Amino acid sequence: MNIILTLDYELYFGKQTGSVKQSIVKATDKLLSVLDVYNIKAVFFVDIGFLKRLQEVKTGISQLEEDYTLLTNHLKRLSQDGHDLQLHIHPHWKNSTYQNGSWNIDTEKYRLGQWSEKEIHEIISSYKSLLSGFCTQNHVFAYRAGGWCIQPFNKIKKALMDNEVWLDSTVYQGGFQNDDTHFFDFRNAPDLPKWRFEEDPLQVDESGYFMEIPIASFKVSPLFFWKLAFTKLWKNQVHNTFGDGVPLPASKKWVLNKMLFPSSTVISLDGYKASFLQKALEFHQKKESTKELVIIGHPKALSEYSLDKLDEFISKNNKEHNFHTFSSLLDQGFIKK
Repeated sequence: MNIILTLDYELYFGKQTGSVKQSIVKATDKLLSVLDVYNIKAVFFVDIGFLKRLQEVKTGISQLEEDYTLLTNHLKRLSQDGHDLQLHIHPHWKNSTYQNGSWNIDTEKYRLGQWSEKEIHEIISSYKSLLSGFCTQNHVFAYRAGGWCIQPFNKIKKALMDNEVWLDSTVYQGGFQNDDTHFFDFRNAPDLPKWRFEEDPLQVDESGYFMEIPIASFKVSPLFFWKLAFTKLWKNQVHNTFGDGVPLPASKKWVLNKMLFPSSTVISLDGYKASFLQKALEFHQKKESTKELVIIGHPKALSEYSLDKLDEFISKNNKEHNFHTFSSLLDQGFIKK
């Protein structure tokens, strides 16, 4: 099986975004301390809209100028070291401001589909152009929607095609959220390891321009989320996340559903979720069609516990399975444009 480790490279979007140094750079470098042992490369879905906004407002603000230099040097190093840099879009950065030493996050237009098609085209084109400038080892051809909010797809289709972004890795089977900021509904997603599509990422079209390689998912009981909540209350340092910010609060309805009913969740490197990496892999191995397994993570949400679990996971599976980036899958013929 081809295992793809993907990381959404971003700050937090709550009242405290966290620092670039702690939540992105140092957190990513801790991850690399594990991956480098095995010479494994990862896919970093870069929230390039943040970097563009930083570029626009940094002049004369020493902290932002420092953050910009830190990020740009870090991205160049990641690419030079063979990691994949791909497109992750949180368009709310366009309306967010920096005042009194902190970012004020405006989530009124959090989803890309809330913008006009003209604005969407400008966002995707400018973001891809900026990100491509840091890529020494790969082309930008893959996309992950911010907050999984890829629907309605028809509003972003043309802009992606015009910019030759043809691979998506946003969908995860069974996923659903509908609140003030987020909307996505993947409950009818195909139970396939990958597929082509044209108009709708949930509708298979063998002649479609786009390819979906979904994030692998796993069904969990409410007990898992009770355990997850307990690790946050327990105050054990191994469960402390590396990031120093605060996420957007989940709606009460979303939390209640997770705590009371079985649900689908992504296979993730983040925090306590890393506890079921091996079990989830074994579950997907039973599906004869599974050739690629996409695992998601966020540097900001990693912990000493999750890195220990990742180390165990790689050590146990490194000989039987292959770890890839999307670029290496393309180069070796496992996927085609």
